[in-house]
Parts: sequence; structure tokens; C-alpha cells
Amino acid sequence: KPYKKYSLLKILHNFDEKSRDQVSSPPAKEEEPATAAVSWDEVMQHLMKHFELEREDAQTVLSTYAESLAQGLVDLRKHMESGDGTEEGRQAHAMKGGLLNLGLSQLAETAFVLEKELPKGIEKSHSVLLEKLAEALKGLTA
Repeated sequence: KPYKKYSLLKILHNFDEKSRDQVSSPPAKEEEPATAAVSWDEVMQHLMKHFELEREDAQTVLSTYAESLAQGLVDLRKHMESGDGTEEGRQAHAMKGGLLNLGLSQLAETAFVLEKELPKGIEKSHSVLLEKLAEALKGLTA
């Protein structure tokens, strides 16, 4: 069955609001364990189950988010290189929302750490976190 764009956006917004309250901000650490790579199929299953989407609709949603996350990684790297802390935080915030909508709460926590800490100044640990995030998302963004 076709989905209504407004309904889907409302569901995603409500899901993001509920998830946002559950994420806490642990300090960035270089020695955090490696994050498992994201599986396209697992995220598809999440979208179909939690948002009651048909496979084709879930594919459309996931493709859109994958493109957005890939561009977000590029933009975040660019802002980190330029030292623009405000934009870094905004970009990490946007990525966090997308990750939460896809059911990737562990990666959203990483984005949340970057969102809160990057405006204060870039540290080596932030680059490590960004690379772990990029590595974990290769299954979606490659």
C-alpha cells in the first residue's frame, strides 16, 4: 500500500522525539570498542516493522537516508577541517536524527557526542569517532 508523505514524516518525527530523550552524552574516548558495520537488510527490517512500510517504501526511505548520511559525513569532515564548531555540531545533530530514525541508536550516541563536543573544540578523539561512524555506515553509504 502506498504511504502518505505527511504521515511518514509525522511518524519519523514522533519516533525521533521519543528517541532523543533516551540518548545520553558520554564523553568521547579513543579506546571505545569498534562499532559493528550496519546491515542494509537489518535497517530495512527495522523500517518495515516500526513504521509499517512495504519493502518498496522502506527501500525509498532508506535510500534517501543513506544519501543524506553519506553527504553528512562529507560535510562533517569539511567542517572539522575548517574548525567551524557551530556547523560541526549542527551537522552531527542532523546525522543523529537520521540514525535514530533508522534504529541505529548506538551510532546516534556517537553522533550525539560529536554534536555536544565539537562546538567546544576539535580533539583527536573526535576524528577517531567520526572515522568509526563512517566505517560503521559503509554498508549504507557505499
